Amino acid sequence: MIVASIGLTVGVLDQRLFSVIVAMAVVTTMAFAADPALALEPVADA
Repeated sequence: MIVASIGLTVGVLDQRLFSVIVAMAVVTTMAFAADPALALEPVADA
């Protein structure tokens, strides 16, 4: 989100693309918060 904000400020991103990036970040965060099993866990060494 910080990189997206900087991109918007500098003019690399337009408002629509910034909105899409923010929406994707919120949806991803909510998905992992709702189901922690989706989070990546380190694989134990065999």
